[in-house]
Amino acid sequence: PTLVTAYLLTRSINNPLRRLQYMTAQVAAGDFTHRTSVRRKDELGALAESLNTMAVQLETRNGLLRAETESSSQMLSAMTEGVLLADSEGRLVRNNPAAERILGVDLSQEQGTALVIAARAFPSHWLAEKAREAGHPITEVLELPSGQSLAVEVLPLTTDYGPEGDVRSTSETGDRPPMLFVIRDETARRNTERMRRDFATNVSHELKTPLAGLSLLAETLGRTVKEDPDQAEKFVTQLSNEISRLTELANDLLTLSRLEEPGTVTEAAFVPVDVSQLTTEVVDEVRAAADAKRHQLTVTAGSGLRVLGDEVALSTMLRNLVENAV
Repeated sequence: PTLVTAYLLTRSINNPLRRLQYMTAQVAAGDFTHRTSVRRKDELGALAESLNTMAVQLETRNGLLRAETESSSQMLSAMTEGVLLADSEGRLVRNNPAAERILGVDLSQEQGTALVIAARAFPSHWLAEKAREAGHPITEVLELPSGQSLAVEVLPLTTDYGPEGDVRSTSETGDRPPMLFVIRDETARRNTERMRRDFATNVSHELKTPLAGLSLLAETLGRTVKEDPDQAEKFVTQLSNEISRLTELANDLLTLSRLEEPGTVTEAAFVPVDVSQLTTEVVDEVRAAADAKRHQLTVTAGSGLRVLGDEVALSTMLRNLVENAV
């Protein structure tokens, strides 16, 4: 009877312990949905209830973590700026599609690879060292051999990622914090700024000539209006021509400003334009300048040639082309 009692007592303890051990193994393996079926009124029952409660909490936290990770991934994918995260050893931890597009590299299989190898044209090591020396976020503008202009913000982080994905303080890794690179492609904007500067320079040059002519004509006209009325009349004509030239320049500036605004030119505003007639009219306007330089200016065009377009804009375009040719 004693042996039977001991066997039954041992069995009543070992079986729940095995189930509890199995549950802890499942939870440790990542199965937070597993629950133990041990139902007792003693210490083993209390332990089983605590383990089930722990599993519920872990399942809830894991769900929140998954949702946050998914949300972060969606935000990274939607960003137009490129994002690169490198650990304290300079190895790529994470990136978004914009970084691949801007740098022109495929990083989908490069996690864990040194960033200087995964993206060779991107000077990540130099940028990281500069940010480490500064001790705070820095911003650099890079001119790549491909002709790209990149604005890169480099942020030293206070936490690092271990080899198994665990998060640890940078105090554990010495004085080499991980780096976050935020990359913006500034090529189009800088090209636009360069074009604007060139345009402003050209406009200033174009304005100097008529302004100088107006000043000289006004000064001369003041002296000759009483002495030589016939000559003064010629000066008035030249003065009017210079004013017309300035007016055309001002109109061209307004036209360019209007064309830069989206939606200002629509197909609904286009009308049939006789290209032959329009070209003849433009050439007649420029003919005086061509004759002054002894250039022969002729028009060869078939009759009845029509296009759908903005007549004013087409006239401006043709006049600019012919004036530049002259």
